[in-house]
Amino acid sequence: ERGVGVDPWSRIPLFCKVALCGPILPCGMLTPTPRDGISQGGRPMSGCIRVSLNRRGASAFWAMALLLALSLFSLSLAVACGGDDDDDDDDDASVDDDTSDDDDDDTGDDDDDDDDDDDDSGDDDDDDDDDDDDDTGDDDDDDDTGGATTHDVSITGFAMDPATIDIKIGDTVRWTNKDVSNHTVTSGKRDAVDSGDEFDSGKIPKDDTFEHTFDSAGEFEYHCEIHGGMNGYFVNVED
Repeated sequence: ERGVGVDPWSRIPLFCKVALCGPILPCGMLTPTPRDGISQGGRPMSGCIRVSLNRRGASAFWAMALLLALSLFSLSLAVACGGDDDDDDDDDASVDDDTSDDDDDDTGDDDDDDDDDDDDSGDDDDDDDDDDDDDTGDDDDDDDTGGATTHDVSITGFAMDPATIDIKIGDTVRWTNKDVSNHTVTSGKRDAVDSGDEFDSGKIPKDDTFEHTFDSAGEFEYHCEIHGGMNGYFVNVED
């Protein structure tokens, strides 16, 4: 009996054979043997159905197994490639977003530079305008005054302070009344015929002023018409 080979298929339980070969039973790939058959080893197999796989069934089985393996491999490869494509798309989208952000940042910097240029231009314009205005203002002051000066005389304590003042042709004298009483600034001597011909302020209330510009050289006497003791004040105008 040792010389006689034992069929390995006969050692596989029946339910395993059915589970493995069930899909191809309709094709006639499995060959059942009669009940109470005799195995190749000479042992009786009472109560069992011996199922053997013929050569055509074995070839078809392995072909289907190979086809199934190839299908599974192709499916896994397709899934892997699809995942890589999605990752590539995501990477491309990320690159596009980064590029857009960089472009926006660069554009923003350019805009800031433009704003700085505008600010600088505005400052230059303002400076030029200010300089022009200052120069024009100085010229106007020189034209109006001709280099003239204004001299102040206070009327206080019923007297003129200073009593005599020296000025140049074109200068102006400004009298300010600081007394409670009214006063006048009237040219000439009191009760003279030409009194007030050169200048006459009329009544000057408290804190009011009177101005007169002297256009010719000479000595000009003046007085207050209201108060008799306020006499003998002079304005000397020099060339």
